[in-house]
Parts: sequence; C-alpha cells; structure tokens
Amino acid sequence: MNQQRHIIKKQIIELNLSSQQGAFELQNEVSRLYRYKVLPLIDNLFNQFSDLDTIHRINTLEIDLGNIDINNLEQELIDKIIAQIQQQLEEQISHSSSSLSTQPQPNTELGESSPLLARTEGETGENIEVNKITSVSATRYQRLSDQICKSEIASKRALQLEVFSYFIQTGMLPWWAENLSKQELEDYCDRLITNSPNQVKYIVQQSLKNSKQLQRLIYQFSDSILLKIAGLLTGDSVPFIADYNTDIKPVLEQLEQTRNIPAAKLRLEIWQGILFSISSNSNTQVDKLKLIQENLLHIATSNRINYPEFLKNLVAKIEHLVREGKGFKSTLPEILDKIQIPGQDAQLIRAEERASQIEIFSDFIQTGILPENFSKQELEDYCDRLLTNYPNQVKSIVQQSLKNSKQLQRLIYQFSDSILLKIVGLFTGDLVQFIADYNTDIKPVLAQLEQTINIPAAKLRLEIWQGILFSISSQSNTQVDKLKLIEENLLHIASSNNINYAELLTNLVAKIEHLVREGKGFKSQLTEILDRIQIPSQDTQLIRAEERASQLEIFSDFIQTGILPENFSKQELEDYGDRLITNSPSQVKSLVQQSLKNPKQLQRLIYQFSDSILLKIAGLFTGDLVPFIADYNTDIKPVLEQLEQTRNIPAAKLRLEIWQGLLFSLSSDSKTKLDKLKLVQDNLLHIATSNRINYPEFLKNIVAKIEHLVRQGKGFKSRLPEILDRIQIPSQETQFIKEREQLEHLLRELQHLDFNSQILPQHKQQINQLKTEIEILLNEINNPAQVQRSSDLITRFKQLQKSIQTLKLNIQQELKSNQTRFPDVVNTFSDSDEIYIYNGGLILLWPFLTRFFVKIGLVQDKIFINTISAERAALLLQYLVDNSTEIPEHSLPLNKILCGIDLLEPIDTNLEITPQERAECENLLYAVIQNWSILKNTSIEGFRKAFLQRNGIVRVRDGSWLLQVERETYDILLDRIPWSIRVVKLPWMDNILYVEW
Repeated sequence: MNQQRHIIKKQIIELNLSSQQGAFELQNEVSRLYRYKVLPLIDNLFNQFSDLDTIHRINTLEIDLGNIDINNLEQELIDKIIAQIQQQLEEQISHSSSSLSTQPQPNTELGESSPLLARTEGETGENIEVNKITSVSATRYQRLSDQICKSEIASKRALQLEVFSYFIQTGMLPWWAENLSKQELEDYCDRLITNSPNQVKYIVQQSLKNSKQLQRLIYQFSDSILLKIAGLLTGDSVPFIADYNTDIKPVLEQLEQTRNIPAAKLRLEIWQGILFSISSNSNTQVDKLKLIQENLLHIATSNRINYPEFLKNLVAKIEHLVREGKGFKSTLPEILDKIQIPGQDAQLIRAEERASQIEIFSDFIQTGILPENFSKQELEDYCDRLLTNYPNQVKSIVQQSLKNSKQLQRLIYQFSDSILLKIVGLFTGDLVQFIADYNTDIKPVLAQLEQTINIPAAKLRLEIWQGILFSISSQSNTQVDKLKLIEENLLHIASSNNINYAELLTNLVAKIEHLVREGKGFKSQLTEILDRIQIPSQDTQLIRAEERASQLEIFSDFIQTGILPENFSKQELEDYGDRLITNSPSQVKSLVQQSLKNPKQLQRLIYQFSDSILLKIAGLFTGDLVPFIADYNTDIKPVLEQLEQTRNIPAAKLRLEIWQGLLFSLSSDSKTKLDKLKLVQDNLLHIATSNRINYPEFLKNIVAKIEHLVRQGKGFKSRLPEILDRIQIPSQETQFIKEREQLEHLLRELQHLDFNSQILPQHKQQINQLKTEIEILLNEINNPAQVQRSSDLITRFKQLQKSIQTLKLNIQQELKSNQTRFPDVVNTFSDSDEIYIYNGGLILLWPFLTRFFVKIGLVQDKIFINTISAERAALLLQYLVDNSTEIPEHSLPLNKILCGIDLLEPIDTNLEITPQERAECENLLYAVIQNWSILKNTSIEGFRKAFLQRNGIVRVRDGSWLLQVERETYDILLDRIPWSIRVVKLPWMDNILYVEW
C-alpha cells in the first residue's frame, strides 16, 4: 500500500492557565502528547479524507478546544482535537470539492507571497495579482474571497507543474515540496514533458524572456531533457538538433577562437541559440540552415568573435576533419557550404543590432535626435525590447539622465507611463504596482486642487515622474518606503511650482477627505499614507534634497556645456562647487570622472576652478596626498617657466597640462595612496607628450635646472630634487623596449578579460577596439623608421594605458556590484517569508571559510575573484555538507547567502572537483572536529550526518537574515563549541546572518 504524505507547515498551541504554577511542566506534557499521540491520529485522519491523486491545500485551520479538565488532560485533549479537526476537514473539503469543477487550472506564475516575487517581477516586467492569504504559497489561485479557512484541491500533476515552474523562476522548491536530488528533479521534468507537454512548453516559453531562468533551465537539465523540451517546440527536428549538438561541440573545442571558452559556457550558448531559434519559428518545421546560421551567430556575438572569420575557420576545420576521416551525423559540412560568409561590410550581427538599439536610445536621451524615418512608436518599441534584453544598460542610461534635467525631461516626455513603469521596475521590483496606482490616484486630485489646477497636464506628469524617479534611484535598496516616496513626490511638485509645501499638504488632505466622503476610492491607500505625513510649519521647511539636486544640476550642466544660469557669476559657481564637494562628494567625484573622458569638459573644469577647488577635487580621489600635490604644483611651475623647452608655453596652457596630468594619475590609480615618484613621472611625461618634447632630454634638462636652483639656495617643499634623482632617464631604445613589454602585457590582460562571460557588451566592444589599437601601436614601435615620432608614440601609449586602466576599473566595479556582491535581496523579503533548507549545519564552518577559499584560489583581497569563483565556492560548500558533486540548485540558498550570490542567480551545478579542492575540504572538516575538542574521535562522515545535514529555515528579521536550525538531543555539545555561531558576517556578505540553534 502506497503511503500518503501530509505536511503541516506550522502548528501553534495556545494554553491559557489560571496561574503560572506548573505551567512549564504542563507545556512539556502537552508537547509530548501532541507529538507522540495526536500527530499519528491526525495523519490517519488525513488519510481518510484524501487519495493518492488529489492534493488538498488548507491555508489555515484554527480550532478552539474550550476548557479541558487538567486531571483528564490526555483523553480530553486528544478527543477534542481529533473531533474538531474532523469536523473542519469535512466542511472545508466538501466546499472545495463542490467548487472544483468551476476552478481554472492553477497558474504556474509566482504569487505575491513568494519570497522572491519582487525580484522576479523586476526582471520580467510582469504584474502579478496579490495573494493576501498565505505567506509562502508558490502560486496564484482564484479564490472566492481573501479570507482564512478556505481550502483548495489540485491534482498531483498540477502540483508537479507548480514545483517545476517555481524552480525555474527561483532556483528553489516550494516549502511543501520534497527535497529532490538533481536526478529526481530531472525525472520530475521528464514525466511532466510526457504528461503535461503544453504546460511545460508554456513555462519554457516564459523562461526564454528571462536570461536567468533560461540559464537555470540549461544548467540544471541534461541534453536528453533539453532535446525533449526542443521537441515541444519543433517535433520533427529533434534528431537533427541532437546530431548537430553532438557534432559541433568537439569542433568548437578545437577551434582557436572558441577553445578557451569554458565548456559549461559553450554548452549554455549552444542551447540558448537553439532554443531562441526554434521558439521564434512560427511553424514546427525548422529550417536546418537557418538554425545553424543563427546558432553560430549567437555563439560569435556572445563572445565578441568576428563572425565571417569564425565561419571561415569553422569551415576550414571541418574540411580538415573530413579529410582525416571524421564523420558528421548532422550533415554539418554540407549545410555550412550553403551558408554565405558575409564580408566585413555586410555583417549583420544580432548583438551589434542590439548595441545599435542601445546607442539609438542613449543618443536620443542625450540629444533628442532620432535616425531618419524613425517614428516615436518605433523608439517606444525599441525601449521595450531593450528593457527585456538589456535591463542593466537601460538602467545605467536612466541613472545618467537623472543627473541632467534636459535628458530626464526627454525620457519622461517621450515614453508612455507603461514604459516608465517598466523602467521603475529596474530600480524597485516590488513597488511597481503601487507606483502605478499612486500615479493613477494623484493626477485627478491635483487636477482639481486650487494650487495645481492651472499647471498644464504635461508639466504635472513630468514633475510626478521626476519625483518618482529621483526617489527610487536615490534609495540604496530595492524596496522603497511608500510614505517617503509620496512625501518626496509632493515636495518635488511643490518646490517645482513655488507652492508652499505645508499648504499644499493641508489642501491635498482636505480634498482627498472630501472625495472619500463622496465615495471615491483610492487604489494606492493614498488616504492612509497622507495621514502619516507630518505637515511642517513654515519655518521648518528646509528642502535640502531639492537645493542639492539643483546645485548638482547647475554644476553638471556647466561642465558639459559651459553655460551658467542668467546672472550667475564665476565666484558663485566656485562657491557652489565648494559646497557640493562637502555635501555631495560622491556625485561630484562621479561628474569629474565623466569629465576625464571628455577633453573639453576637463579643460572647462580646470580653466574655471581655482587651484584651491581642484585640490579639494583631488582629495576625493586621494586624501593623504593633497598637501604633496599642492607643494608639487607650487614647486614645478617656476621651474618650467625658466626651462628652455617649456618657457614659451602660455601660463594657462601649462597650468592646464599640469592639472590634466595630476587628475589622470589620481583617477587611474586603483588605490587612494599614490606613489609620489610615479605621480611626478607621469605628470612630466604628460607635459612632454602634450608639447611634442623629447621626454629623455626634457628630464635631463629639468634635473639640471633644479640642481642649479638648489645650488643657488632655492628650496622645494615637495622634495622634488630627491624624487627626480630616483627617476631613470630612458634612452630612446630602452624606452621602446619598456613600452613594447608593457603593451604586450596589456594585450594579454585584455585577452584574459575578454573570456569573462559576465562582461557587458559595450565593455566587450571596448576590449576589441583596444586590442586593435595595441596591435597597430606595436607594429609602429617595431618599425625603426618611427623613432623620430617617439613623443607621438608615447602619447598614444599613455592614452591606451589610461583607457585600459579605466576599462578595467569599470569592469571590476560592474562585476563587484552586480555579481560577486550580495545585492540586498534581504529587502525583497517580508518577515513572514521562509526558505526551507537541509544543510543548516553549514553555518558551523563559517570561521574557517575565508582561509579555505583563499587556499583554493577563489578569494583574493577579501572578495571573490569573479562570479565563477563565487559560484564554485557555493558548490564546494555543499560538497563539505554531503560529499556530493551532483548538486541540485534548490539545495543552495544558504550557500548562496554565505557566498554573497543573489538568491535568484542560476548556477551551473556540475562540480568537477579537483584533487586539491577535495584535500582542502577534508582538511577543513578535520580542523573543525579537532578544534571542537568535545567531538573527540568523530569521523568526518559522522560529523556531516550529525551536524551539517540539518534542516533549517531562512527568513528575514529586522532587515537581516535569520537562520533557525532544527535541534536534536545531542545539540548540548554546541555549548562546548569554541567559536560563536550566533552572528555571521563574511567579508563579501552585505547582510548579517543571525543564527538560532
């Protein structure tokens, strides 16, 4: 007889006693009776009400046992509980059965109550209706009403679909699902493809719109399952796809352009291309030529490989293999013969087209200019697609527009509310619906209010959206405070129209109360939120955010355009800059960094502002070297004014070049503490190259001049003579040797960067451009005829060096912020959300993890080297727990938290563990046992089973993670553990993890 499986998530027993006397003993007795007597009876009762093919879900079941005679506790407690549960089950299941025939099939989308819904909505741009009932349900249901004590009936197949969909979207399983191994999940999917093909097809089609979900599908499931999924989209081409997949992998592994791509990444890209192709086809019969063409194009563009060259090399490699007797199941050689290899001018690469779309979007936001014959609707559609395909790039463009009032106006005027809401979703996933409702609610109110009735509708819409975008972009987490958002929005509207804020609030509240009395409803709970806003007195209205935003805008506009507001003096701008450096240092630093990429803007910055302000700007990049820079600036000017090679340079130009060199050096150095020697060397080199001066001769003359001045009694605050003594004056020949070596090193660095799959497309494009420029410069340096143009070559070398350094910093920041750092997922959870885990004891190892990851080469400078390292660390943690290398992603929530990985980030879970990693894992577990002396001779396997493989719940409490671990009787040994496990914070974790064990 097959066993039924019944799960109760949470059981609460409340006892009301007449006194505290004996309360503790009574609590223990009731707990014992419930655990050992009542639960088996409840299990039998559930068996009577259900069968193997039907799932009954009851959200809440509350019973009142009334008074119980303490002298007959056991009998009365058991009888009353069973009787009342039986009665309620009869009522609820009867009600559910009667309405079953009218209920639609359960939807496989996540409900609002899913702990990860906010993140998922932000990525997919979908709006999913609210499920107010349960805090952890994984689906959205159709209910008669949102109230407790309602039950639902679903078939086992529907529940399996729900598990599959939930896993694809989150990488986890619903709380009520069994803990499936990787193979069991594979079998699960296999059965669903057979029994529910249309539903699985729908789930897969949805995943194709979300890069993370598609990655998870490909990473998790075998080629065998992916072929069956392909069969749902195209029946007759499955054998061909299987043969092509078998044929193409070994060829790409041998090809020069693709052999260094990691196997998992290459497999991902092959399957992405296949699924994109067959899903975009309107009919089930796939054109084999088109499929291969699109697949190879996808692989090329994903890795920034020149497509025509890639095709030529691929054809040549296959012809070579055919001559050696290699056979191809998929007739790949014949198909490739039919593919037209485009010339360089005719390359239409899909990624380039998307890059072009990003460029069109960015150019329009900045300039308002569209390509010829480009309609407004086309731009709207372009933006919509970009939000789906390139959310990070769109977010970055929007963030830049927030610093420029004209660009932000253009964004709001051009695009519909629908697009703006999707843009909002890039910043805050969970509040999109609230913002939509607030926007709908506030417009008609303001249109009736005396103070705002005459504001043109377009201007009012602009100001509402400006306020919303300012608010959500300024908050450090993705969950926005509704009260704060409305308060800041109304404040922005008031200040933009010179309306007294206190009066606006008072009148607004009165108007809304009047409308409510007339029966008007508000979707966004505007009335309740306004009640909580403190209406300030006239004297206390200090709208600092608006003042600072205005100052930053003036400063930014001037740097970009050179235009100041009317009647705005140079001294006022100087004072503005001074205040902004104090009040908004990060924003000023960002504007200065942008200006370093634009020669005119940098000139304007240096020409406009005094040395005093420029020194403060330098202090934003390096705090401790400001006095030295001030002294060096004072010392070098009079020397250069006397030197034959520089004395005819106008003073303003010389000052410009000194400051250009200083700011380039400061901004390109990744450390705040700079080498004085390098700073002086770079500065003099910049002055020499800017004026076509031979650098070795320039150094010789400057050293001679300073020695002469020292002999005359001249003092130097910056110890310039001692620093110059340490600078090696290169000959032309040795200088080119040094430059050649450095260029070759830079080229290797770029090639290494190019293999990182997480780099954004625009960074990949920059890498390719820089590689080409380096190769050209190397050829020129190797040509003896170019020696006479040494200063020009050196100038180009320094520019390349700086460009590469800037690119590396941008990539590092992108990887650190978006991938190896934990992106504050805590703030997408509510305190009632729970994630059930089976490796809670992993937390015991936390003090040993930093050293462990350093020893196996995954962590450097207290941060993971890259995303791949963080993901490998998460898998190795699971190996520590259960000695497994076949790891299902849904078993990794705690691992992800400990490794600073976004909980929704898909991971390739195939772990090919190295002998060194295996040995270090054994060493770590042995060290834990030895340091925890009470364990004595416990074996590693015994330790794993007793402590590491422990059930637990991860939830949020007061804005931090909380792990609650299930206790066992032998946990008394935890009192003797020689390190604390109550609070966990590893260097790469942004949120503290508290532990209750």
